[in-house]
Amino acid sequence: VLDPQKYADAAIHDHYIRPMAAYSDVTLVVLNQIDRIPYEQRDRTLEDVRRILADEGLPDVGVVGVSATRGDGIDDLKRELAARIRAKSAARSKLAADISAATAVIAQVGGTSVVPGISPADREALDEALINCAVVPQIVDAIAASTRRRAVQHTGWPVARWLGRLRRDPMKELGLDEDLSTAALARSAIPHAEHVQRAEAELAIRDLADKASVGLERPWREAVRLASSPPGEDIVGELDRAIVDTGVGAGKPAVWWGAGQIVQWLAVLTMVVGLVWLAAQAVELQIASISLPDVNDVGGVSMSAVVAGGTAVFGIVLGLVSRLFARLSGRRKAKRAGRLLRAAIDDVVEERVIAPVRAELDSYGGYRRGIIAAIG
Repeated sequence: VLDPQKYADAAIHDHYIRPMAAYSDVTLVVLNQIDRIPYEQRDRTLEDVRRILADEGLPDVGVVGVSATRGDGIDDLKRELAARIRAKSAARSKLAADISAATAVIAQVGGTSVVPGISPADREALDEALINCAVVPQIVDAIAASTRRRAVQHTGWPVARWLGRLRRDPMKELGLDEDLSTAALARSAIPHAEHVQRAEAELAIRDLADKASVGLERPWREAVRLASSPPGEDIVGELDRAIVDTGVGAGKPAVWWGAGQIVQWLAVLTMVVGLVWLAAQAVELQIASISLPDVNDVGGVSMSAVVAGGTAVFGIVLGLVSRLFARLSGRRKAKRAGRLLRAAIDDVVEERVIAPVRAELDSYGGYRRGIIAAIG
């Protein structure tokens, strides 16, 4: 709104008119106090205002002369404002109709259903399926059995130990090193089962993706499924590498194994000495010229026989007690190994499956909120 005295003022044009150049299509200039201009000069004055506006970058801006005190041109101003409001309202209505139509088409294709997402039960089922695919239960059982066997080999009665060496180590049957570091441990656990394991893993992952996307339209279901198992990604290989990189210390011997072994060998040595002494006594009876030091008998039984028999019984009992501790040690080590291997697999599942699926579901959530807002 300008007045005849200042419509050409440079300050007004520099601070107000020029900055409005970008909004020329929604700008209307009103020259007030038109009653102060002689009637025959009004058109020339309005034309001068239009020229100045054109020079300032607003060539198509409408100019209306009015008098707020006498009412000259007020009706023209009202008609102009009404026309612009109707045009803006019509444009808004058309835009809203276009948005509604486009939203309906998008909603029909993409849907607006609420999805269940990944439930704790579905996550647990996937973990268990992939744990079985990675033959973790077989590895854990092998660690427990091998720990028991090796503990007995270190602390058992030496005679029984020698016989036990004829039995095959469960860890070697699985193709595992004592430190669980072979690159083919899972494949060695179940020979020729690689394709079966891979198929089972893919089926478990697909099952989780399908359950997490129940209610979604086909494009979103396919997107979730693709996120859960991208082409070229080998989930079984990832699980194998996670197991290989997880050190469980399966071959590390316990401290008490060494102590038990020393005691057992001392018992064997004592038994041998007793047997040798007993044999020497038997020879003494045959050859009168041989004389051994006198050793007291125990209840009428030669001390050497008592020592030999007693140490043998002691060694056998110690071996049986060691078996009990070996079983407990094997369970403890297997439990720890199982916990570490499960954690490693859980990390792979979270990174390779769960996180991508959740990201896709979050994308759907943002899309759904936008569609619902557009529908109104």
